Amino acid sequence: YHAPNLLHIMMADAHHPDSTRCGSCGASESELQSPLLQCTKCKLAKYCSRACQKKEWKSHKPMCEIWANMNDNPEGLRELMSMGQNKAPDPDDEARKEQLKATAKSMREMGRSDTPILCVSHTKYGPVFPGQPTPEGVPGNFGLKQAAVLEYLKGPSAVDSGKRGNMKGELAYMRFYEGITIDDESRAEWLKFLSDAEHKVDAEHTVGILGTLATIYRQRGSLKQCEEVLNVQDDVFVSYKKSIEGEAKMFYGESGVEKSIWCCDTLRMKSNNIRFNLYMQTGRYEECMALYREMMHYELKYDIPYEEQLFLFMVPTVLKKRPTRAVIDSLTDKELMRLIMKPVEMEGGINARLNVDGEKQKVALSNCAMCNKVEDAMRQFKSCPRCDSAVYCSRECQKRDW
Repeated sequence: YHAPNLLHIMMADAHHPDSTRCGSCGASESELQSPLLQCTKCKLAKYCSRACQKKEWKSHKPMCEIWANMNDNPEGLRELMSMGQNKAPDPDDEARKEQLKATAKSMREMGRSDTPILCVSHTKYGPVFPGQPTPEGVPGNFGLKQAAVLEYLKGPSAVDSGKRGNMKGELAYMRFYEGITIDDESRAEWLKFLSDAEHKVDAEHTVGILGTLATIYRQRGSLKQCEEVLNVQDDVFVSYKKSIEGEAKMFYGESGVEKSIWCCDTLRMKSNNIRFNLYMQTGRYEECMALYREMMHYELKYDIPYEEQLFLFMVPTVLKKRPTRAVIDSLTDKELMRLIMKPVEMEGGINARLNVDGEKQKVALSNCAMCNKVEDAMRQFKSCPRCDSAVYCSRECQKRDW
């Protein structure tokens, strides 16, 4: 069912290769009087000879990966999201990781080869093409979401590796967020659109993008901006849950709701983790209590292994109690506060636990080497193509500093 909602990544002409002609020399089957050879990987491109296929491989390879992924797994382009430090397992985690790696690799290769990318989204109200009128019922600035998803697909954020991962798409995420929140009318339009059962994947994308943006802001120390994004994400979660429930009832009956809701729960857990870390950084410990209890319930509900737990393991470790649902519900405010304050009391405190200095360095903004202007988002300024070290806000600044 996800297939109609997938973002199709295509060449600039928005078409699959012509299956009646050689993908290299253009010769047709009628001209050759023999059938063309099919690419064994994507099963779309065709060639008149092995020599033509070899000649075309460099330009065909990026799209070959994309088309092969779509053919092999039409439901698989669901993004992993690293938002905070949660490591809760996904039932299809390993398969999805491999799918994402292949898709991200193809996206990066297309970027390096300057291959133009066109994003076409299928919605309940019709397809959305760049440069074409937006169908009635679809938010008018839907293109901002398409641009953000293209960045999001380039790979999950590598939280503990020191790399930026898909955090490098901050500028696109920021513009999408601003497009949602530009006024009350736009916000209401987006929330209504995302609550529809046929736009579940759009809602999931939006939750993930906002979560990644909130993580960037928290790690950078822009805590007010982080909380504002999380508040908008909370509203999107309501729409996301409605879309999941609508889809489940439509295709699986009432019994399918619980089966589909785990993804929403996992993303909510990650969002709660960001908010929890935000509150810890700002000393709002009492506001952490409800979040702590909710995240313990999540780890218990989905039977997260002890060694991967972030919160539940503290109950037997600190309170010497068995971590059951009844025990979690019966914990007093004083007991919850003991669990929350334990990391603060340890050597280095909460900043050491969150690696605040390391996080800030990872998401730091650059200054123009000429005028010292600070970029609004990571990678907004272009680096010198020769040394790849100095960055400039404009071509003019680069010329003046040359």
